[in-house]
Amino acid sequence: MWSVQLSGQFQPYDAAANSKIEAAFRAGSQHAKIDLRGQRYIISFQPADAMRQKLENDPSRTRPRKEPAAVDAATSKRAKGDPGKKADAPAASSSAAASSAAVDLTGDGGGGAGTSGSGAVGAAGTPAAGADPSTNNQRIEAMLLELAETEKVKGDNVRAGAYFKAAKAVREHPSPITDGKKAAKELKGVGKKIAEKIDELLSTGKLARLERERGDAGTSSLRQLQRVSGIGIKAAEALQAKGIMDLLTLRARAEADPTLLTHEQTLGLTHLEDFESRIPRAEMLRLEAAVRRAADAHSPPLDMTVCGSFRRGKAFSGDVDVLLTNPSFARVPEDGDAAGTPGWLSTLVAALKASGFVTAVIALGAKKAACVCRLADDEWRALQQPTALPAPMEVESAGAVSEGSGEAGGEGSIVTDCGQLGDCLRRSLSDGYSLSSRETMSGGSPPASAAGPQTASFDVSSFSGGFDVGAGASGPRYRRLDLRLVPCESYAASVLYFTGSDEHNKSMRSVAIAKGMKLSEYGLFTVRKGTDGKLVEEPLPGMHTEQAIFEALGMAYKAPAERDL
Repeated sequence: MWSVQLSGQFQPYDAAANSKIEAAFRAGSQHAKIDLRGQRYIISFQPADAMRQKLENDPSRTRPRKEPAAVDAATSKRAKGDPGKKADAPAASSSAAASSAAVDLTGDGGGGAGTSGSGAVGAAGTPAAGADPSTNNQRIEAMLLELAETEKVKGDNVRAGAYFKAAKAVREHPSPITDGKKAAKELKGVGKKIAEKIDELLSTGKLARLERERGDAGTSSLRQLQRVSGIGIKAAEALQAKGIMDLLTLRARAEADPTLLTHEQTLGLTHLEDFESRIPRAEMLRLEAAVRRAADAHSPPLDMTVCGSFRRGKAFSGDVDVLLTNPSFARVPEDGDAAGTPGWLSTLVAALKASGFVTAVIALGAKKAACVCRLADDEWRALQQPTALPAPMEVESAGAVSEGSGEAGGEGSIVTDCGQLGDCLRRSLSDGYSLSSRETMSGGSPPASAAGPQTASFDVSSFSGGFDVGAGASGPRYRRLDLRLVPCESYAASVLYFTGSDEHNKSMRSVAIAKGMKLSEYGLFTVRKGTDGKLVEEPLPGMHTEQAIFEALGMAYKAPAERDL
């Protein structure tokens, strides 16, 4: 991935920015222009510029940037005097996500996006001068993602979702798109208005609306302010009404008036850069271990799973999402969500604070807690060592699970009636396995005839090399920790839901609806009409593993690492 030097170490751009930089590089552009954190940056591809990232409105502020090894040769060709040659750079990432990044959309080797004037719209399908049709889909996807992010910043999640859906359809389209009307007929999620935008981009190399949005001070201000955790569109607009248009002013005003921001917003502003920094897997493993020590020592001991991108085997995560349960907390109380829920989160958070791991509590309830956490200095120093990554781990899981037996089937087994979650649950879920999985992180599985416990290896060291290991300027970064207490009967469904990805969850929910069922973080339910005509939901019995949920829906099981659609 493309990366930029921060705090003396190279860190990768996020997936969407990386995708768009690659698209500009493939198009033979001299540079890409991206908007990050309310600022516009120029990513130079030219050796004469020392191949650096520059702040557009202050070119003296630069950072070294590094391209993937796969494009080194292409960059070398440019260094030898062939800047117009289309480079053989890697294809844009298929996992591009929402970002505030905007990129030069021309594909013509020039400045493109960010230049003045909107340009006249030519005939549909007429390419902008010098544009390479093979990069059309990457440029269209970049445009749609930027539109989605713009709508998201303005608080219109419906329009943002439509643009995200269209961007995904474009990304997966097998051939170059050359006509918006044709795309509207072939691609789900591309309608008349999006087709018109595609034609405008293809014929002029840019989109007039994005040109205006990029130069709009109000939109840029909303984007900056909403970087702070706890500040949404309404809070950002309220701050604007008070004359606060940027983070610098917000910091100064918040320092002068401690009542300006809520407790969550104050912490979000204090730890803004740390919260925005991606967490490498090596650090995630140590953060997980710190929570697990407290969960194991808790009375009663709490079983836990770190979900999200970590469980899907990703090299980086945004925060630490932890699910917790214990067999004695079997089901949601009938007299309300909070009533009857054990007070375990309070005692667990108290223990984490006493150990120094949790430095602040953002919010604390019976079922959910949001905290700020940080590795101890010695743990952080250990991460700075080149040999700090742990050795490959082995997770043993049961070769067979007997429903409702109520007895442990040996080490690593899981009893599925919530009578005993077992050691395997605590060990395996955090390493990317389901409640009782014989599948490896890469999705492989033993033959169906395999009997007895299966051992699956996950080599954490495969994530080493070239990424920030959580270092701040002088110590460990502050990270966001979200804890959720879940009843045992909902645990498998919750693990499935919070593991993601969002697209995978949506696809499973669609299958459930088609079968007259409902799937949520609380479980899998049959749905029928009662005698009074109202819908009645009844939990499907035996849904104590992810595999059981897949099977009930008639779907082939997918390991967590296979759930990025």
